[in-house]
Amino acid sequence: MSVIKCEDLSFAYGTQRVLEGVSFHIEKGEKIGIIGLNGSGKSTLLRLMIGLLKAESGTMHVLGMPVQRKNLKALHRRVGYVFQNVDEQLFMPTVYDDIAFGLKGILPVDKVSESVEAILKRFHIMHLRDKAPFQLSGGEKRAVAIATVMVMAPEIVLMDEPTEGLDARMRRKMTAFVKASPETFVISSHDSTFIRDICDRVIVLKAGHLIRIDTPEVLFDDFDFLEANELI
Repeated sequence: MSVIKCEDLSFAYGTQRVLEGVSFHIEKGEKIGIIGLNGSGKSTLLRLMIGLLKAESGTMHVLGMPVQRKNLKALHRRVGYVFQNVDEQLFMPTVYDDIAFGLKGILPVDKVSESVEAILKRFHIMHLRDKAPFQLSGGEKRAVAIATVMVMAPEIVLMDEPTEGLDARMRRKMTAFVKASPETFVISSHDSTFIRDICDRVIVLKAGHLIRIDTPEVLFDDFDFLEANELI
């Protein structure tokens, strides 16, 4: 079952073309990597999936819904997005408040508390519960940002450079978390080892064009292709 369908999608920032004629399908439960040089359109593609940007032409369907203004509220309840700059996601006085923010108005107060406590335990960040986000390390901030998304029980998780700034220990935890999670993940990253370790398929973008979709085992063993496209 395809949970994301992108057909002939194009996008430009003013006169600057960023994506051109991009098409792909993503199946339920897949872990999909998106790789390419800076400026290839990776982050833009994620933002189009969640409706933060509007396509110039072509279509993007997520969970059976076209990504249009009228569907954004429903999509945002079912699709989580972890920003590359996690400071954009953490704005409340404490870690607890940040994680609880999206649940308020959806769940009763006691259920909010139960859900937050459960996600703090799942991510092994209970000790950060009452800290202010600005007191956290880069890796801790990223873990909290992901927790704010996962507490909402999304069906699809979009992640932009999730291993950026992580030390080896936090990176191993991130790898184990994504591998063990049943949700569909779409991950933009320059970290080819991370993508190889966790992904079922990899989308390769170059100057806004989708130039290849392949398994990581095949793709990352094709040294001629990687070298020709400056990926190694």
